[in-house]
Amino acid sequence: MAQVYPYVVEFNDYYNTNFDLISAISFDGDFDEVDTGELLDQVYTERPNGTRIVYGAKYNDVLELTITLIKANYEYFTKDEIRTVLRWLGGIKKPSWLKLYDDEYEEIAEYYGTFTQIQQETADSKTIGFVATFTSAYPHGFSPLRHVEQIYTGQEVIVLEQDGDETEEYVRPYIVITPENEDIAEMTITNQDTEDVIKIKNIKKGEVLTIDCENKIVYSNDEYRVIGSDFYGVINGQATEYPVWLQLAPGNNRLKLNPGSDTCKVKYVFKYRYPLKVGGTY
Repeated sequence: MAQVYPYVVEFNDYYNTNFDLISAISFDGDFDEVDTGELLDQVYTERPNGTRIVYGAKYNDVLELTITLIKANYEYFTKDEIRTVLRWLGGIKKPSWLKLYDDEYEEIAEYYGTFTQIQQETADSKTIGFVATFTSAYPHGFSPLRHVEQIYTGQEVIVLEQDGDETEEYVRPYIVITPENEDIAEMTITNQDTEDVIKIKNIKKGEVLTIDCENKIVYSNDEYRVIGSDFYGVINGQATEYPVWLQLAPGNNRLKLNPGSDTCKVKYVFKYRYPLKVGGTY
């Protein structure tokens, strides 16, 4: 590990500072070379003459971060403190968000995955620190969660920014729709920049309808509601009777929200993250 950069780490609802720990993120490489996580292979077929037909490139591995933790007062860890750290990092096995902040607690990036190795560093048979490896499910990080929540009456156009570093990759948001004063016969959400349209019929006053575009799930807080053919739309300019999952293209996305009535008051929630690459330095 040639270079080490200090960060504040949040994981499993705790910061390293909650335990009076100093943290650092290490990246492999020499002083003039730092791993950015950009490990790519060409996708190609070979011609008989040895040249290639290149179709593009793909990541050949996911991203790993190595986190070093020591006590702020540089003292040894007690048995109870060792248990606390291992419980914090290793007590949860399902994938979770690891969040990195600078020393002023401004969030830099988030990574989704699990800790796959936690090692104790010792001196004189006593623990002086930990070196933990976090393995992401992705070859890159993500932006801090973008959370847009507004109440509008009638038709409205809003702008959602997608400033991702994967310029060919679209982002699928998490959407919550709640009519507050009247039923909706048909709700449409149109991305005016991609021309894709979500259409949802028969949303009742007070119903909370959730559209998870990333995981392609739509559900209601009404346990007896069967959505089925009430969810459809337009994709690539073609009408379809099947579900359409909203996508945010790189750049600004103008969304036209139309509840079908000038008097209908609706609460909208949009949540999303976009791919973010901070490399080995920040």
